[in-house]
Amino acid sequence: MMSETLTEQKIIELKTKLISNYTYLISAILLVFALLCRFLFADSFMFYYILAGIAVIQWNWFIARRGFGIENLVRAYIIIAPFWMIFPIIRFWDYSVANFFWLSPIPFAAYIFFKKREVLFYSLYALAVIATSIVLANIYNIEDTEFNPLEFQKIRYTDTLVFASNLFVIGLLSYYGDKIRTLKLGSIKNEQNVDLSTIASEKQDIEYFENLFEKIENEIAGNMLFRDSDLNISMLNPLVKVNNNYISKAIRHKNFPNFNTYINSHRIEYVKQLMKESDLEKVTLMYIYTEAGFTNQATFNRVFKQFEKITPSEYLQKMERAG
Repeated sequence: MMSETLTEQKIIELKTKLISNYTYLISAILLVFALLCRFLFADSFMFYYILAGIAVIQWNWFIARRGFGIENLVRAYIIIAPFWMIFPIIRFWDYSVANFFWLSPIPFAAYIFFKKREVLFYSLYALAVIATSIVLANIYNIEDTEFNPLEFQKIRYTDTLVFASNLFVIGLLSYYGDKIRTLKLGSIKNEQNVDLSTIASEKQDIEYFENLFEKIENEIAGNMLFRDSDLNISMLNPLVKVNNNYISKAIRHKNFPNFNTYINSHRIEYVKQLMKESDLEKVTLMYIYTEAGFTNQATFNRVFKQFEKITPSEYLQKMERAG
């Protein structure tokens, strides 16, 4: 029986895999449409417009993998993508309305990642974009190409491709949505059948957080990441492959109240090591605390006293007397 913690982690992994596959799929689809605009319709502007959209999608996925968070990425995408579609809708308004279908996967994606209230909000947002596009299309005419019957035939081909592509995207979302829903239902059944397996689940959780903390410790202490003054909890996401919530739980599991206290414990130990190993007549205290990751002396003094119960100066005096 899978514990609640492990179930949530499996769901996060599925969502991450979904975003990854979606990113590459939609980029490939848009690249096909960019090439069609360039070589079938000789529309250079739309060619570069779509390429810019692909670049933004890939860049957002790159940012997400470095700790931005997949749900934040999905929120940003669901807001930006429909807005980005307004121009293509208006540009081809006189010849096709198939571009509206690009907005159809939005409710499916929102349903997978968010609660009902957000699903309703993003669905209404997509409808608002459609309404805005219709209004703008009837006010402005930004199409500068005179389509002949041959072009209309080409548009029928591209419209078919629009529908087929988005059906493929909806299929991808449905596939992962079903797998995530199955895991959630399994978790609910587990909660409704609490028995001796609860003890086993708790042991699994303890083992999970022990192993996770070991990974965190290998990155923070083993690679001395604590020396980076800009270090934050989100930077660990891609390194240990879990979200901030689980990293915080693993740290609290080892009796650290929060991430900053955990990092500062390593920094103070490193400061004490440098104090012992350095020639203090040649090395300044500023050099020592900045090497450990502190950005200013006030913070360093406060944190040092918090851990050692004495000031850095008093600690140095104590070292001299002992030496």
